[in-house]
Amino acid sequence: VYLVYGFLDRKLGSAIDLEVGGSENRELLILAVIVLVSIGVFKCLVSVFSFSAGTDTVEVDIRVNGRRVIAEALVDTGDLARDPFNMKSVMLISNSVAETLLGSKIQSAEDTLKLEEILGWRLRLIPVSFGKARQLLIGFSPDAVYVKTKRGAQEIDVIIAIDKEGGSFGGYDALLGVRGL
Repeated sequence: VYLVYGFLDRKLGSAIDLEVGGSENRELLILAVIVLVSIGVFKCLVSVFSFSAGTDTVEVDIRVNGRRVIAEALVDTGDLARDPFNMKSVMLISNSVAETLLGSKIQSAEDTLKLEEILGWRLRLIPVSFGKARQLLIGFSPDAVYVKTKRGAQEIDVIIAIDKEGGSFGGYDALLGVRGL
């Protein structure tokens, strides 16, 4: 800040001193510029660190009842959803992935009778909260879920929940919490 102030004082000093009250105006101008530059630098630093932490994606290979879907998942550091029965991490998938994975027999995530027929004992109810809103999502235990990262493929132990809202998770097919990795 001291170096920036000195630099601006030298550059702007002769131009503003010619006016009446120029030295006071110069100091206010320099402080305003320093504040604006500081805010800009701070915002750049925040965006750099938030970009690297919030945009990790992985490819997930989900297998259920002999069917297989490969989807792109957004890794969400704030996803704390857990299955209350066994405390496993929960991965959210879109309706379109669920329909591909479970077959076209289901009309929506609300079709619990068809889901129970397809999944049987694997069916779960997952309580989640989005801010103040709380709801129950339909979930199930998959045969296997593999995550393909830069280090290779690894099997993870998660419960899958179908997003009722049909959200796109920022353009991705699934939302995976860090605990699931």
